[in-house]
Amino acid sequence: MIYKINDFILNIKKNKRYNFPENKKGISIGCEYQLIDSFVGIDGSFIIYLMKRKYIPMFLKRWIYNKTCTKDWTTLEDFLKILKTKTIIHHDINNGIPFDDSVTKNIFTSHFIEHLTKQQAKNFLK
Repeated sequence: MIYKINDFILNIKKNKRYNFPENKKGISIGCEYQLIDSFVGIDGSFIIYLMKRKYIPMFLKRWIYNKTCTKDWTTLEDFLKILKTKTIIHHDINNGIPFDDSVTKNIFTSHFIEHLTKQQAKNFLK
């Protein structure tokens, strides 16, 4: 159910383009919450999307957090603090990078491509 909701939200935004922040040096794809401060993150994770929303009540954020493996790596409080300092865009990379071409020379990804099908990986790398 949660994946269907996330897919629905990602589909609504699939053609949305963003302005690349002038103070950022690169793009980190599939970053979750672990990205260099000077980079913009792109991640399709529903937990990132929900946790960055101010209107989601804390009891619900706590419940969601406790259902994830993120709790094995950091406390909820630290997780929320990290998210406040990071620029992360909720986006399905299968729809392309949501910026104009040539906005940066620096693109980073780690432990992301293995989550794609063979065809999605080929499309992504093009």
